[in-house]
Amino acid sequence: SRCDLIQNRRLVGFGKHLCGEATDLSLRCLFETVSDPKLVSAVVIALCCHHRCVWKSYINKEFFRSLGFSRLDFDRMCLMSSWAVCGIRSNDKDDQKDYSDLTRTEKESLGYICKRLIDMGRVLYLKQKGLNVELSYYIDRSVSLENVLMIAKQNSPDPIG
Repeated sequence: SRCDLIQNRRLVGFGKHLCGEATDLSLRCLFETVSDPKLVSAVVIALCCHHRCVWKSYINKEFFRSLGFSRLDFDRMCLMSSWAVCGIRSNDKDDQKDYSDLTRTEKESLGYICKRLIDMGRVLYLKQKGLNVELSYYIDRSVSLENVLMIAKQNSPDPIG
């Protein structure tokens, strides 16, 4: 099979604009393809579109459960994550509350918290696989509101030699 071609070879997972669940599916595929997680040398993914995440595909449901969150809570966080990147409208007043009884600034902050919670589950998944992980801004917000990069590198020495 085609997967036999990559067995016992070091791999690097790299992705840009892996919308929502595509990030989780990619991580799962990468680690389920190799015989030893140490063969994954690094993972670099530009994270985006958290509102497109799906509980069924999410890589670390146990993380959310450990915090006392349910599938419904996860679904709601995914929806609220879009508040972080819905953009600034010139006609919006920062202190004006809407139907949610939150100001634009409060909704944006809550949206970022939801995005980082979703990402933290991914970070912990990669740490469980033996990688050092960090989230980093790779471009200014004025260029893109989706500007976080997940960078993971293997802790252990090269398993191949």
